[in-house]
Amino acid sequence: SNSGETPETLYILPSLLRIDCLIITLCRNALSSLGKKSHLVLELGPQREASPLHIAPTTSTTLMLAISDALAMTVAERRKVTREQ
Repeated sequence: SNSGETPETLYILPSLLRIDCLIITLCRNALSSLGKKSHLVLELGPQREASPLHIAPTTSTTLMLAISDALAMTVAERRKVTREQ
């Protein structure tokens, strides 16, 4: 969630916490509602969307995708994931 205030994300959060899920969040602001309830926050900081009105999610989605890919590759490398798995 870029803002950390997305209603559908906040809606599911109590259920995830109730079943003891570790909540790791990528969002713009660690002090957002989502950030405050997360175990770990990767704060993206402010960014300006590339769209003409600066409201369509362009920069934020690209940034989240790049960070998620880097995290996935790091976990796979550390766990020594093989092609067979």
